[in-house]
Amino acid sequence: MCDINMFGLCGNTSGGFISGMDIDGNIELGSQQQFYITGSNFNKIRSGRWNVVSNNNKGGYDGRGERYVKDLWEDYPLTQTKSEANLKAPKLVLEENVWKVVTDKERMLVDDFIVLSLGSNESPTVVSEELIQQINEQLMDGAKGVIVEPGIYHLEGTLKVPDNKVFVGIGLPAFVCQCTSGRCMETGSEGVHIQGIVFDAGVNGKSSDESNILLTIGSSGNGALNNPSMLQDVYCRATRSDSEQATPQAFACIEVKADHTIGENLWLWRGDHDIQSPLIPYDVNVCEHGLIVRGDNVKMFGLFVEHFNNYQTVWYGKNGEIRFYQSEMPYFLTVEGEQHIVDCSHPDSSETVEEQVCASLYVSESATGFRGEGLGIYSFFPNTLNQKTIRAKTAIVVENDDVSFHHALTYWLNGDHDSGIDSILTNKNGESYPSESSIYQDLKGYAFSSYPPEESLNSSE
Repeated sequence: MCDINMFGLCGNTSGGFISGMDIDGNIELGSQQQFYITGSNFNKIRSGRWNVVSNNNKGGYDGRGERYVKDLWEDYPLTQTKSEANLKAPKLVLEENVWKVVTDKERMLVDDFIVLSLGSNESPTVVSEELIQQINEQLMDGAKGVIVEPGIYHLEGTLKVPDNKVFVGIGLPAFVCQCTSGRCMETGSEGVHIQGIVFDAGVNGKSSDESNILLTIGSSGNGALNNPSMLQDVYCRATRSDSEQATPQAFACIEVKADHTIGENLWLWRGDHDIQSPLIPYDVNVCEHGLIVRGDNVKMFGLFVEHFNNYQTVWYGKNGEIRFYQSEMPYFLTVEGEQHIVDCSHPDSSETVEEQVCASLYVSESATGFRGEGLGIYSFFPNTLNQKTIRAKTAIVVENDDVSFHHALTYWLNGDHDSGIDSILTNKNGESYPSESSIYQDLKGYAFSSYPPEESLNSSE
């Protein structure tokens, strides 16, 4: 038997994502804080501390979670889920000496794709607005999509991706969004498949510009259940990546407008550290939101959203779903040594709420039918940079009654002794759930099994 170890010298301790693996033995998570495992075969998942979601797997579980968490659900930290979605990432294959791109729907010749490569093998390479316009025209004229070779690409324009096109990254190439609008890519609403791309915020846009969104999927009112657009292994960064770079800015990493869009393994990150400093104040690496969802019936499987300045995930669409959510609040809420009061707001409202730190997940009044499973939201508010005690009012804000959550928790990672999060969830009436679910150093974690609570569901029947 052969185990796969996700800890120790060859592993990490923060968590991650596994998909489509066949393992003779066990998955040894060790001290992993959170993990999303899907479509895999194994003997058992062993250990795991805070939040482990097992989706469409064949295998058992043997372990227990963090002992400092109060009000655990049964089998904590495990959440077992089943999904009907058929999520197969595009891949390059060699068949009879012919390279092809294979999706779950067709097998396409690489010769029918545009191949974007580094100029003179130099990374980063500038992709001019003229070249981007040529790519956009070729996509409109019938190219199947774009294959992006490894490297860093500074985009001086916006890629326009029509319906039913495939964007495949090899070796996680990065698009740095350097056009004046800040936008890297805008896509059609149906059948677009983006896999293995990193989107980096540039320095030419402004975080106050609501159009400065690195990746926009589709348009409102469009999208198809039988031909959804899909994002797989898509990453976003708002961080300084070289020693002389000015601070990057964006309004949001990703906005999903198209109905029925599916995302799997998205990690959206405002840098809490970068090449210039291990400590990042509130006004450096500025990005308001990680993900904004406007489409209906949008599903996110394995969603990581961290450190953004405002509400990190904003959900407007009906019948949305998050299956596994990991989010850390920003570490520092200070500007030049002064305590900072944050204006928490969402894009469709001119109203702001003043808080010490914004909630991670905002589910709007229009987002009826929303469901979340396996959510973990964490705090680390240190006293460095002259920061005083920071308390988040809540981790999740819910503005309508037609929502449900299955397995959610908050956790105090480290920092000021009295810092932390006052409640896991706050509803539209301003009520906290669970009541008295505050976390701090002496009570590091709090969890709940379901919301609305079962007793309220029974009383309404």
